[in-house]
Amino acid sequence: MRSSLGKDVLFCHDGSADDFMALTLLAVIPDINLIGVVVTDGDCHIQAAAEVSRKILGLTGLAHVPVALSDARPLHAFPAEWRLDSLRINSMPIINHPGLPLAPISEKSGRVFVADVIRNNSRPVTVIDVGPATNLAQTLRSFPDVAEHIQQVIWMGGALKVAGNVYPHHQPLHNGTAEWNVYWDPEAAMTVLESGLRITLCPLDLTDQVPVNPGFMTFLTRHRHFAMADFAGQCYALNAYRTYSVWDVLTASYFLWPDIFETRHTQISVVRQGMEQGRTIEDKGGHSVHVLTEVDHAQFWSRLGQAFLVHGGQYE
Repeated sequence: MRSSLGKDVLFCHDGSADDFMALTLLAVIPDINLIGVVVTDGDCHIQAAAEVSRKILGLTGLAHVPVALSDARPLHAFPAEWRLDSLRINSMPIINHPGLPLAPISEKSGRVFVADVIRNNSRPVTVIDVGPATNLAQTLRSFPDVAEHIQQVIWMGGALKVAGNVYPHHQPLHNGTAEWNVYWDPEAAMTVLESGLRITLCPLDLTDQVPVNPGFMTFLTRHRHFAMADFAGQCYALNAYRTYSVWDVLTASYFLWPDIFETRHTQISVVRQGMEQGRTIEDKGGHSVHVLTEVDHAQFWSRLGQAFLVHGGQYE
């Protein structure tokens, strides 16, 4: 088990290719103490996404880290075609070789698991959530004392001054202003915002600026003899036909490398009804958040690439 330098993290995700890359990144950085992983049935098929999570933890030497399945259900489910990556990735040979240890599955529901691992940790915990906020909201509603043990929440969600990603061909009665993690459960988003926790938001305003690019894919290809670079290349190649941002990796990277980001403080609210349901708006009467606004692109891609090499494990 790796030693920790005090960076205790609970990682909550919803099972897309980029979610798995964010988990991989957190798993390969030596000074991160990953205390648990929670999977929400969002941009995935949850059983497959949980299996991939267990395999990633085994592949990166963290087979002791437990994985829990959230029982959260959406108000607005992700499009069916987006959810297929979890099935494809679960079948990749790189995470299915014989003898690979698997991280354990918790029998507790996601909300109980979150409460227990945070309460039982000896230090305050950072919650990195790159999916819908429902599981965290459920925990805060059922076990409000847990908030006392949370150092901060870093959440991938929202679109403030750019278009959302709830597209009309998926939701004809929506005007396209919402980001899907918020739209999945707007009430949960408000619960987390109203909690009084320190929240840093990674919105589409930033992630739209940071798509997976040919240069990074070439880097991964040239270094595919490193297991994690090979895995990353295969996962991102599934979406090579479209613009694919690093929403979740960017969110996790802020925790690892805050020096390459710029932030600003603002107040936001969430629209709960109508054609703009799930939209995040800046509102002087809203709830306090820090918003990621800029990232040093050169440093980000360099550090991400090196993380998959230095700590990634090399094929023999």
